[in-house]
Amino acid sequence: MGKGKIRGVEFEVIYDKLRIELNAKLGPWAKARGVESMPLYALEDPPAAIEADVACNLPLLLAKPLKSSPRFLAEELRKFLEGSLSMVETITVAGAGFLNFTVKLGVLQAETQMILKDTLHYGRRTDTAGQKILIEFVSANPTGPLHVGH
Repeated sequence: MGKGKIRGVEFEVIYDKLRIELNAKLGPWAKARGVESMPLYALEDPPAAIEADVACNLPLLLAKPLKSSPRFLAEELRKFLEGSLSMVETITVAGAGFLNFTVKLGVLQAETQMILKDTLHYGRRTDTAGQKILIEFVSANPTGPLHVGH
């Protein structure tokens, strides 16, 4: 399950939906270039200086197997994905090769309505019912903001 804040609000389900949409678009793209399976990439909050909602490190992970620079891959992926993701308003490239997504306002509004309608069950997964979940203790000396997941 994804996790993160978009414009100050926890929207775990949006991260999951974005990952599904990205995998559907990028799986065939990667296979056509000889990458058998997509690496486990992160969808996370971008740094405060980046004006986007979600950051993705996929170009950094694909650089070695595709023998290309992460920044070049990020630009290629941005062009490939631009206008094809139903949830995304804009895609930008930052740093060494991060893709940054700005989620459409309508998607955020619809998800907020879902949270308000189903406050008790929002974000719960049914595909993991009956499975064990490991919860570990971590020190209160995090490298980033401390949240309930810590």
